[in-house]
Amino acid sequence: MTLYELQELYDYVDSCLWDISDLGHHYSSMKTSFSVFAPTTQRMSVVLDQEKTVVMEKKGDCFYGEVSGDWEGHLYHFRNGRGECFADPFSYADSDDGRDSYILDKEKFKRKKIPLPEREETIIYEISIRDFSSSLPCTHPKTFKALTEEGLEVRGKSAGIDYLKELGNTHVQIMPVFSFDDDIKHGKDYNWGYNPVSYSTFKRSYLVDHKDPYAGVTEFQEMVEKLHEKGIGVILDVVFNHVYDLKANALNKMIPYYFFRYKENMRPAEGTFCGNEVRSEGAFTRAYFKEIVRRYIEIYDIDGLRFDLMGIMDCETIRRIRDLSLSLKKDFLLYGEAWNMGDVLDEDERASEDNLSKIYPVGAFNRFFRDPVIALSLRRGADKREIKDALMGSPGNGFTPEQSISYVECHDNMTFYDRAREVSRDEKELGKMCRFAMGMVMLGKGIPFLHSGQEFLRSKAGLDNSYNIGDHINTLDWVRRGLYENDVEYFRKLVKIRKAYAGNFKKEVKFEEHDELLICRYGDLLILINPCTIDHIYTDSRAYEILLDGEGNEGERSREIRVPAYTIVVARTL
Repeated sequence: MTLYELQELYDYVDSCLWDISDLGHHYSSMKTSFSVFAPTTQRMSVVLDQEKTVVMEKKGDCFYGEVSGDWEGHLYHFRNGRGECFADPFSYADSDDGRDSYILDKEKFKRKKIPLPEREETIIYEISIRDFSSSLPCTHPKTFKALTEEGLEVRGKSAGIDYLKELGNTHVQIMPVFSFDDDIKHGKDYNWGYNPVSYSTFKRSYLVDHKDPYAGVTEFQEMVEKLHEKGIGVILDVVFNHVYDLKANALNKMIPYYFFRYKENMRPAEGTFCGNEVRSEGAFTRAYFKEIVRRYIEIYDIDGLRFDLMGIMDCETIRRIRDLSLSLKKDFLLYGEAWNMGDVLDEDERASEDNLSKIYPVGAFNRFFRDPVIALSLRRGADKREIKDALMGSPGNGFTPEQSISYVECHDNMTFYDRAREVSRDEKELGKMCRFAMGMVMLGKGIPFLHSGQEFLRSKAGLDNSYNIGDHINTLDWVRRGLYENDVEYFRKLVKIRKAYAGNFKKEVKFEEHDELLICRYGDLLILINPCTIDHIYTDSRAYEILLDGEGNEGERSREIRVPAYTIVVARTL
């Protein structure tokens, strides 16, 4: 096939007709029907329990099949005209090996949804199900159920979901939990989840009950319900930009070549550096992702999406997902990694940081905040203009405050504590650097984002990419949570300030300079940032109440504010 012929294929499939809600399987106790959109294939069958084969009939651009009787809980897969078998890309739960899908009664998915409280502020806390729970003293570590278990403690300190509640963050961002490959062919049994196999079914290893076909739906639902009970929203990290194995992927077996981008000599494009790029701009691809997102919201009641490598995707697809999501949940959160990647899709069509105005209010991880704030926090110095722009939400770099995901640490790259250890080995100084960085994240106009454990100075032994290293490096060290209780309490107080003064952070920030201090005013809220080696005293004609200083102290009232070296002080005008 040439690139010209490939474009003809794209155009042909895009012109075909389908009813997205009709695809997959539809169960009743009397019969189960199946449908597949496969316009380029002449034959298709559905195979039940590896034994019974039903030849499907092609009507228009889709294949249809039906089996009489009650098949609830049984397995099925499709087989195309080339003899290739694949699980249903529209299924709700797959077998442990991922080769078959379960026939389920969708009426049993319905549950009473627990609404989140009204909020003015958004504070995001990133977790991995496995990393967060592998060291928890819970009944079912490394599973969704680990986040439903209350009353957990490590050395007398709260842990698990109770700890999340105490921190006060408004949302958890959960690293990929949809079916992915553990990279077992390279001798691994651990992966963060950025090896997608299915977009519609959850990773089976996160389930407790492998005998119940419905567990793949209900156990995740139960986790979301419990988090909602605690007032915590759930954001899913989705990997819509590539798949783990292009040739083996069910979408590619359903319509060969259609779902992916190619270059000369029909080589798969790989701007993702993962071997392939999903062709998000395809008409059916867009419809497919919209349908999958609709399920995420209607069945699982999630509250946001984080798009991995969003810059590989096209703006129009992101806009359509945005419009659907916000029509279903008015405060649904959408953001992603908007790095400008790849060379197949035109730059002006990419959902990159250069095109944020085209996908507003979808946000992006803000490197224009991250880089200067890390430099300042590690005492390497930073341009004041860059710091001011970062604290305003980076308008000088095309962001708005609603779109700026402000962070210094996430699952990628070194933890901030490990970065700081390259500067100093003095634990007191390390604590000051980490608190300074957390303060910068929490006190700017963007959306604060924290990596789990950042508040108790998480370490990964200096490694900058631990995606397949294993539990010994990636597990959240709950003992450390108690050792650094003062830092945890400092973060809690930052969260309380952010929530209590949410209206202030919506106001215009006014900057002042006093000696070497950088001063930010949000109405009657005063932020004093001292990035230098000596203490400073700030005074004017007004009196202030200290809400938080660099050591976590609060409550003092004075006309003079002492701002120690390398600290941030938050005060309120009296």
